[in-house]
Amino acid sequence: MDASPIMRIAHTIQDAAQSAGPAGEEASRAATILLTDPLPLWLFPALFLGGLLLQAVALFLHRRLWLAAGAGLVLAAAAVDRDLTLAVGQTLAFIGLLLYGRRKS
Repeated sequence: MDASPIMRIAHTIQDAAQSAGPAGEEASRAATILLTDPLPLWLFPALFLGGLLLQAVALFLHRRLWLAAGAGLVLAAAAVDRDLTLAVGQTLAFIGLLLYGRRKS
């Protein structure tokens, strides 16, 4: 079985940490550097809360375009956080709100 490059690097670092005594601390620091996230921490909450507020305003003012824009912001937040559950939930909620708006009008 062919492992992904990230898994091979992780196994190499783990093997180096187990085989070397004092070098194990350096290997664990290297693993921390490899696994850090390059995106800023404020990006997910800003996208998520912005999309949530925009959707709330869109529901109050009956604006479909704003509803779609808010859903897009929440989907962008899900992509930043790599959260598939949030993306599927937002998609289903958006479809449901669009169908609900059609019946009401």
